[in-house]
Amino acid sequence: MGGSVSNLLSTACVQKKRSLRIIMLGIDYSGFNVESFDHREKNFTIWDIGPCKLNWRHYFEGTHGIIFVVDSVDTARMNEVREHLYFMLAAEQLTGVPMLVLANKQDRPGALSATEIGDLLGIDSIMDRTCHVQPCSAVRNEGLWEGLDWLAANVA
Repeated sequence: MGGSVSNLLSTACVQKKRSLRIIMLGIDYSGFNVESFDHREKNFTIWDIGPCKLNWRHYFEGTHGIIFVVDSVDTARMNEVREHLYFMLAAEQLTGVPMLVLANKQDRPGALSATEIGDLLGIDSIMDRTCHVQPCSAVRNEGLWEGLDWLAANVA
């Protein structure tokens, strides 16, 4: 899921300021991983907690931001992605927490655009938090930093 995303993001280093706990979720398996790095005068600790939504709630407390990774090419699983997304959004501990959706694999033929991903997931109907869908390619390191810039600007 976000293993390559979190590995790329862990390479940043700027002056440390505020510590932020960010959870990274999606439906593909990458295993449990925790990465910390500095970006935009904030220290990000990203908890890539894998696809098992039954365990997700154990990591929600104290979360400042959400990164939800979507495979933009896997159109057959968009209903499953939406189900996982709304399961997570129903958690009381995450009410009001800003969410960045990374529409990954934009470098691949047939990838849905960020707008199409947003429409399929009903992002515009989410009213209890700020949300942003960022097109990206983890393998090409494109769009990831722009997404993190948005998240850094929108965390409380």
